[in-house]
Amino acid sequence: MKSIDDSSPTKTQLDLIMEYFRNNPRRDITHPEIVDWVVAEYKKRTGKVFRDPDRGIRILAQDGLLIKVSKGVYRYDPDFVAKRELKDFTPAHKEAIMRARFYDKKKEIIYDKFMLALGIVFLIAGVGSILLAWLFPGDFIEDPIEYISLYVFGVLLLIAGLGCSFVGITGGI
Repeated sequence: MKSIDDSSPTKTQLDLIMEYFRNNPRRDITHPEIVDWVVAEYKKRTGKVFRDPDRGIRILAQDGLLIKVSKGVYRYDPDFVAKRELKDFTPAHKEAIMRARFYDKKKEIIYDKFMLALGIVFLIAGVGSILLAWLFPGDFIEDPIEYISLYVFGVLLLIAGLGCSFVGITGGI
């Protein structure tokens, strides 16, 4: 959109459309009403013709600055503007945010390493449990139920170890 030679050198055609809506907040404005005013005002301020005000209104509605009430009817409500002008953070705030992000990243890395180490411990314990039951079936364990439970315990430790290792390696996805 082109600039308007008014009080501000950076005023655009979209600014002119928004000027009308800001001067008439919370009021349903029909399409012909806004188009007639914008075309006349643009001609008065610049001496040029505003070629496509419909497009400007549509863009403002799509950007969330205007509410499309119905076909050809728009409203500006300053309380419900979807796209607001945001101010930049101060350097101190930016630094605090970056420190917090670094701290969170550091916690994630520590958590991932812990899960990987825990997974390795579970895998070793599971393999040891299964080997103990397999290599020395009658030496330590007399009861067949305890023998089977040692295998099951070993398998569960292996599954837990694989799960923890997966979380540690992938970061939990």
